[in-house]
Amino acid sequence: MSNRPLSCVAQGTMANHPANVGGAGPSRAVPPPYCGPIEVFEPSVVAETYRFRAEVWQGEGFSVNPYPDNHASHARHWIVTRGETLVGAARLCMHNTVDETPGYEDIRHLNVSTSQPFAFLSHLVVCPSARNQGLGKLLDSVRVEAARAAGVNLILGRFYEYRVRGLVALGFRPVAEFRNQKIGNRRVLVMELRLAG
Repeated sequence: MSNRPLSCVAQGTMANHPANVGGAGPSRAVPPPYCGPIEVFEPSVVAETYRFRAEVWQGEGFSVNPYPDNHASHARHWIVTRGETLVGAARLCMHNTVDETPGYEDIRHLNVSTSQPFAFLSHLVVCPSARNQGLGKLLDSVRVEAARAAGVNLILGRFYEYRVRGLVALGFRPVAEFRNQKIGNRRVLVMELRLAG
């Protein structure tokens, strides 16, 4: 799988890209040659993150819709680039009830209590050639910071086992688990982070 170039990215970095004007630029240092995480707002860039996510996940054997879902317009989105190439992406949604969350059908039977409103982490993806560089951890950290700044006291998400250790280091704890039949019966953990009120 090749890394997906962003046709809308200015040469070098996205720091001055119109999608980021008025938004949060790179909030943490990433190792060279990466740039980000950068919050993006431009619908064409957000749509590109969905195509990128589908390409990466399909390369790993999963069937994924490459088009924005019904959460795209209200979610916050961050990317990491290498030059003009998109190498990582993630999003954060705010919800009032669990049944509003992405993938609710997978967790509706679980006993997960929430406070209103709460944040939901989803759609973290890093291309294989950029993994093990700490980019996923940075994308998680920037989303936790954004949720904290928004004043929520709970963050939820569904995560595969390989992500648990890094999330526990950020303060998350598992609250439920299930097996996802759609993706090879993989174990998925629902994890929460309670923020001080």
